[in-house]
Amino acid sequence: MAAQNRGCRPMKFSQAKWIHWAQRLKNLGCPGNFETDIQAGPGRLRIEQIGAGQCNFESNRIFDMPGGLPGYILDLAITNDSGRAVFIGNFAIEPPWEDYGVCNLPDPYDSVPKRYRYFFPCGELDYERELVLNHKKGRLRRGGRIEGLILAVGSRPIPEECSGGIVQVKFVVTEPAGNASFSCLSLILDRSAKPDPSTLRIKQRTRTPLFEDLVDVEEPDVIAAGVHFREKGSDLKADTRKKGADHYTAM
Repeated sequence: MAAQNRGCRPMKFSQAKWIHWAQRLKNLGCPGNFETDIQAGPGRLRIEQIGAGQCNFESNRIFDMPGGLPGYILDLAITNDSGRAVFIGNFAIEPPWEDYGVCNLPDPYDSVPKRYRYFFPCGELDYERELVLNHKKGRLRRGGRIEGLILAVGSRPIPEECSGGIVQVKFVVTEPAGNASFSCLSLILDRSAKPDPSTLRIKQRTRTPLFEDLVDVEEPDVIAAGVHFREKGSDLKADTRKKGADHYTAM
């Protein structure tokens, strides 16, 4: 009986292992464009930057808000290139500076009262809910594609040395099972509304020492309001019905 030809089984790589081998091949001088593989890996989701010219001042930018914190606007398309459905769990933005508190704007449907638009804290920018991807999580069918904006706010101001231009951020899509797909995206750093550092400085109040206003009491048995407490061996006890240190009653 002739053996059946089942063909070659494709190799399965995790994202970390794919990046590891792409880096090794690059270091060995093998021909090929490994930069894309090192940046994106074989994630099950393909993340593309869209919008007019990809980098523009309407989307795909980082900007200063009046309070000093940065706002993030990304215009993206996410496509499921895997052979099965993928469940999207969360979106995350990692800027080139240290800021681990970048938070996506919450779904306006969860607010009370219910709203239909996303608002930045500065109050100057708002977007229709249908145009935003922040809340579009869950099952993405095989070959499915979603497009829209990712809106987020940072927890730390943009460093002073970053004056503008183009910066690279890492955008990560994680699944509930722990798998992750990411892409490095180019964003415009808009510092046109950069706040004055002097206005962000917190004024330190002069604090009075805790015990500065206390009066030293020479008599250890006097505690407060002229009330004396009975010492050991004393025949006197405090008369709390009268004020003053000289009112005593005999036992």
